[in-house]
Amino acid sequence: MIDGFAELKIKTIGNTALENFDSIGYTALEMLQVNHKVELNYAGSIRCIDGICGKSGYWWPMSVNGKKASLGPKSYIVKNNDRIEFELSKE
Repeated sequence: MIDGFAELKIKTIGNTALENFDSIGYTALEMLQVNHKVELNYAGSIRCIDGICGKSGYWWPMSVNGKKASLGPKSYIVKNNDRIEFELSKE
């Protein structure tokens, strides 16, 4: 990990959590796991964050700097000034 700045936002129905990190160079999944319990599905996608699970048409897509991520959280390496967001969304 290297010095830098990154922001993590987790949005559920009616709640938003915002966290700031002063290091970068790890994956978005590792960043999320610092303060949250994360469960993955068989394909490696996020199924649950802190016991809030994507089901009945809901899921946890990731965006980076306001755009849908082209890589998954296990593959995306956090860069300086990144804003990572996971939002419980309806498919």
